[in-house]
Amino acid sequence: MNEFRHGIRHGKSLMFNPEGNVVKESVFQNNRETTLSTPPDIGILKTGFLHGYRIQYSAKNGRKMSEGAYDTGFAIGKHVEYWENGRYTVYYYPEDITSQMLPCGEVKPLKTEFYSKEGVLISFE
Repeated sequence: MNEFRHGIRHGKSLMFNPEGNVVKESVFQNNRETTLSTPPDIGILKTGFLHGYRIQYSAKNGRKMSEGAYDTGFAIGKHVEYWENGRYTVYYYPEDITSQMLPCGEVKPLKTEFYSKEGVLISFE
């Protein structure tokens, strides 16, 4: 459950497991996540923001869902999102968080690549 303002995540966010229990409670400010409470394996925090390399697994089946690095809440470098059908998407974000701080709102990746489950590049943006 997420709150949005002008199409950007802003406000309270709750993540539930299949049993309906809250496993993560966060607040977003202009799409930057400030974590209030999480299980111990959610990621390293720095002044309340995700910081460092993070791998996210599905609570439902243990499948790797995504991985990538963060610097005080900003996605940096290469991020990979894994889909249930075996395909995956690679996002490339600026390494310099200063460039991400300048625009107000959500920062789009510099490049996005879409791959088949065999690892063949299908398309890119």
